[in-house]
Amino acid sequence: MAEKSLLEELFRDCVEQVRKEILKKRLKTELNTRSISPDLEFEVSLTKIATLQPQVKVNEFTDRDKFHILDLFVNNE
Repeated sequence: MAEKSLLEELFRDCVEQVRKEILKKRLKTELNTRSISPDLEFEVSLTKIATLQPQVKVNEFTDRDKFHILDLFVNNE
């Protein structure tokens, strides 16, 4: 029973890691399309991260993202 719990926790961690990578990609794409000063970029980044975080849902994961989750899960030591 404890092993299942550890595996479940590991899988959730893998999903969360990929979710964060998706957020980084979205933020980077958005910031690259704007022309803002470096001083404002940090503030915009923080605001955008706070806004985007709850919006990444599992059904938005691409096949590549899902494969990455499985890769992280299987290759985790």
